[in-house]
Amino acid sequence: MILPVAYALVDEETNDSWKWFYQQFQENVQDPRQRKLYVISDRHAGILHAMNNLEAWKEPHAHHRFYLRHVRSNFASKFKNVTLKRMCWLLGSTTQEPKYERLMRELEATNKAASRYLKQIDKTKWTLLYDRGMRRWGNLMSQQRSPAKLLTSCFPCAAPAVDTNGSTLFLIFPPKHPFTTLFFLNIPF
Repeated sequence: MILPVAYALVDEETNDSWKWFYQQFQENVQDPRQRKLYVISDRHAGILHAMNNLEAWKEPHAHHRFYLRHVRSNFASKFKNVTLKRMCWLLGSTTQEPKYERLMRELEATNKAASRYLKQIDKTKWTLLYDRGMRRWGNLMSQQRSPAKLLTSCFPCAAPAVDTNGSTLFLIFPPKHPFTTLFFLNIPF
């Protein structure tokens, strides 16, 4: 079950606004009894900056992963080739090391720039094979995200949401709605 738990109203999505959001989330929403927090997002610069610069949001306290769909979408916008796009998806979704290595060799032989692009992204954050077991909830394909799509169709916002699974807290960032507004408590920024 996915529940919206926090929104923020900010002038724009910046490093500072995302850092502030994560600090507020931790102070006002996160249950201190939770052992770990799993953040699944796109690769927005502000989110990356916050996750890399707030100690409480670094591993082992929190685990940040990228939606494979977003990685593939960004990859496809740079490398406009259906075969390369498919290879990106297969690389991210395989759980077999020989298959991953073969696909990576094929990608490099087909397009060295595309191979370099994917190698620059930490493979523990976007591939099932190398994420060290953190994606117990699935491989982040669009079917698993349909509740998030439903949520964003009901609310005019790109709200982080939480999916509880036993004692694990998942912070999931649904795709942006055209009328995105972030709202989080009434705390001055």
